[in-house]
Amino acid sequence: MKLRIGFVFALVALFGGSAYAAQLGVIEVTQDPAGSSHFTAAGCGFRAGSADYAMVVVGPAPDTASLAYWVDPFTVDAAGCGSATVSWSSSGVAGSFQVYVARSPSANFWRAQPASNVLTVLVTSP
Repeated sequence: MKLRIGFVFALVALFGGSAYAAQLGVIEVTQDPAGSSHFTAAGCGFRAGSADYAMVVVGPAPDTASLAYWVDPFTVDAAGCGSATVSWSSSGVAGSFQVYVARSPSANFWRAQPASNVLTVLVTSP
């Protein structure tokens, strides 16, 4: 047990405390107009040129009491920056939605851990 703990501390010292932490991208979400169901997530800090990312939106859905997931490709360029836009104008519901970017080589984004910060978007005019 002491050997394992010492090994972990050695790794932390060697790699600056990030031996186990994956770097997350940072996104911002903008709505146009404010409160609408048309919004864009954009940010940087992702694996450059990777096609394995998607914007995930989790929130209330029409005709159900459960949460729903929307997934749209989040295109990442050679600099590690990307964006995606979602809109369900005149067909969605109002409410609070969680927005983040997930990475999944198998395209199983609704089960993938966030690869970015998680933001809350309030839609008042679906």
